[in-house]
Amino acid sequence: MTDTRKVFSRLQGETALCIWEWLLENCQTKNVDKKDGVCTSWADYRGKVGYVALRSGAIETFAPWVLKVYDAGKAADADAWDAWAYDWDVVPAIMRQIPFDHLGLTLPLPTDYALAARIALAALDDQERRGKVG
Repeated sequence: MTDTRKVFSRLQGETALCIWEWLLENCQTKNVDKKDGVCTSWADYRGKVGYVALRSGAIETFAPWVLKVYDAGKAADADAWDAWAYDWDVVPAIMRQIPFDHLGLTLPLPTDYALAARIALAALDDQERRGKVG
């Protein structure tokens, strides 16, 4: 029998866990009314695909995308992201850049990683000015 398991890097695994934690804490149906439209979309998406598919997506689809956006931010500015906690601030800010439309999650994910990084960094700056980071 051939071993067909995928191998993921430690960083990809850590990022997937940060994504999963954010999804569990912020995107539950019971919290939808208290959260922004992004979480409403994630809660709806979770309701459509279920936890297993969402968890699989966290490591196979979303974590690699988050890491590409993170790297694009660092390529533009070596100090990008350094002022914020990776798990509490950076990963959620980047995840909020994943678009939804009236049909649900928009796949494939955007490939303009630099644009997603700029928007996420601007959102973090704005949250910090309003005292809502962390």
